[in-house]
Amino acid sequence: AQEATSVSTPAIRALKESMKTRFAVLKPYYDSGNVGETNKGMVDVRDEAGLNLQAKAALRNLVKDENGDRVKLYAEVAKALNIEASQIERIEKIFAEEWIKNAAVGWWIQQEDGAWVKKS
Repeated sequence: AQEATSVSTPAIRALKESMKTRFAVLKPYYDSGNVGETNKGMVDVRDEAGLNLQAKAALRNLVKDENGDRVKLYAEVAKALNIEASQIERIEKIFAEEWIKNAAVGWWIQQEDGAWVKKS
């Protein structure tokens, strides 16, 4: 598990850098509860209340871009570790646990059963 989150290649570093840059824009949405971390290693739009049409579109695009990078990241990690594509779900799970563990108190996280809770 440790290996999956720490393996590094130029492609993985580029994806992580892209995600790091995007995080600054995503963070307020985590803080306000608009998005949360799923149990499958993705970001999900949870609540669009209080957002105007432009903000909703911007949020959806941010989430789409973030999840696109995460899908690529998981594929690159699998490739770097010589893990079959059919086993990508295991990598998603490892990363999901990592994202959830690193989520700030008060952010929404998805439990194993699919229920959403605020991290305490």
